[in-house]
Amino acid sequence: MAVVPVVLFHANAPYVTGGFVGVDVFFVISGFLIAGILKREVDSGSFSLLGFYERRARRILPALLAVIASTLVVGAILLLPEALFSLGRSAIAAILFISNYWALDSATDYFDTGITPLLHTWSLAVEEQFYLLFPILLAILTRWWHRCAWWIVAAICIASLVLSIVQVADENAAAFYLAPSRIWELGIGVLLAIAPLPVLRRRWQAEFLGIAGLIAIAAAMLLYTRSTPFPGGAALLPTLGAAAVIYGGNSIRTLATRLLAFPPVVFVGLISYSLYLWHWPILTFVRVRLTAAEFTIQPKLWAIAGSFLLAALTWRFIEQPFRRRTRLTRKQVFAASGVGGLAVATLAATVLVGDGFAGRLSREVQVIIADTEGDGRGCMGRPSDNLCEIGADVPPTVLLWGDSHASSAIPAFQVALLQAGVRAVAAVHPGCPPLVGVAQPSHATCDAFRAAIGQEILAHPEWTTIVLSARWPYWVNATGGPTPGLVLGEDFRDATTNAFEHGLRRAVEWLLGLGRRVLIVGPVPEPGWNVPEQMVAELRWSKPLPPVATMVGHNAFNETVFGTFSELEGMAGLTIMPVADLLCTPECAFALDGRPLYVDDNHLSRLGALHFLAPRLAAYPWR
Repeated sequence: MAVVPVVLFHANAPYVTGGFVGVDVFFVISGFLIAGILKREVDSGSFSLLGFYERRARRILPALLAVIASTLVVGAILLLPEALFSLGRSAIAAILFISNYWALDSATDYFDTGITPLLHTWSLAVEEQFYLLFPILLAILTRWWHRCAWWIVAAICIASLVLSIVQVADENAAAFYLAPSRIWELGIGVLLAIAPLPVLRRRWQAEFLGIAGLIAIAAAMLLYTRSTPFPGGAALLPTLGAAAVIYGGNSIRTLATRLLAFPPVVFVGLISYSLYLWHWPILTFVRVRLTAAEFTIQPKLWAIAGSFLLAALTWRFIEQPFRRRTRLTRKQVFAASGVGGLAVATLAATVLVGDGFAGRLSREVQVIIADTEGDGRGCMGRPSDNLCEIGADVPPTVLLWGDSHASSAIPAFQVALLQAGVRAVAAVHPGCPPLVGVAQPSHATCDAFRAAIGQEILAHPEWTTIVLSARWPYWVNATGGPTPGLVLGEDFRDATTNAFEHGLRRAVEWLLGLGRRVLIVGPVPEPGWNVPEQMVAELRWSKPLPPVATMVGHNAFNETVFGTFSELEGMAGLTIMPVADLLCTPECAFALDGRPLYVDDNHLSRLGALHFLAPRLAAYPWR
């Protein structure tokens, strides 16, 4: 049943905001069951490493390979080239049981609802990486250090938990995806199986543990959210809850175990592996096929129902036959696993060699895809990197400082600066607004980036013009208070002061005080929906486009931003360059001659920057 809250969470079901902890509950159950089997085999002298891996192959590979192959085929029909190419890479990673490393390397956020149909296989990778070495360790410990085996496992668990807590505190995604910080969760189940725990004799003790465990698991599922730092210490609640349920029902049939023995619950448990495999690709493809407004409760229910149906069929016709030893010998299992894995890997490699097969799409769709590339984001980096220089071939006298909105405007700056015979250094970093006197505890690299840029400005007095460009409204919430993640710096604490207003004013005053000219660009009007994706959906599936943004909506959305700008206007050396009127008259343009002006729901495309922003930038007196 641990899979059900995961499915509900991935379907964005209400109330189950922490359903992702079902994976952690499963880790405990898996550790308990596998360790128990291995311990009995080791104790009886019947343990075989080949036998263990044979069972894992029978249990894991047939359904996994079937789902990966099906996902690649459907992906080739529904996904755009970039997403299909990424799917090919993730498919190979899943076959090799390293998809957790793929997710970490590709900076994929587990809680993001992007197009990652095989992202959920990260947990299988963690589990299989653990079971690659654990049987050997257990065999060694129980043979030569039998009495202290569980102590050694406990020490490993404690070390893993400490690592997880430290990594979570450092905002390190490795804590979520990699085995070293997850071993302790499987280890809890292992300890339940091998540690000399006292047998519960009194029913009330067992019942208490069972009920308390279920309450702990339910509390984590209902109270945790996507913003809960996880795993770390937060994972103790669901994992210890699962351990309590197992320990309480290990010797006495408790209410909790009777609930879990209810026939429908048992059936879900039987198909849980296949259900876990199928549900995420299906939900992902439904999201791709439908607009956000269409992805309502009804299609979610159909997707979940389809997942259950496919899971039941997979369990009956794929899982069950491969588990029967009468049908396949050990050699046949390993041979079939190798051939099947190679066949699916070849299918995935074909996707990679074909670079996502852009030729399968219409010419109009290919044009839209091409317009989402080359927006200048390759210039993003740190001052220690070789930052981009743009414009004429002369010594730089301009600094472009900003976040990803500044980088998307680089093509326009390139044209304007070339015309003016001026060169600029582009210091841009995603999610890092060009402000002074603020901090971002959840994005520590931004604080270091801003500090480094400050030093660079002081070291380069020849940078006489500083351009500030950012997604300004993103840094102000609806009530005018500081956006989560952006707070006032240590040297200025005032609960009534907006961090955005304070940071921008401090930046402008500091730069003007250094004798530099300051140009503030933006904000760019935001459509509110992914422009290329919606245009492609309209072409491929006749999906109507969402309502377009208007100048009235843009002004309302940026009320606090414009209020801050008006307070700064009039300062000698400061120029504020609005750009919304270039696209909104009064409805805001999102495309030009069938080509998108945005690469997503807020960043200008190269076409958008060149066609609309470049002429206005060219009119600025750069010299």
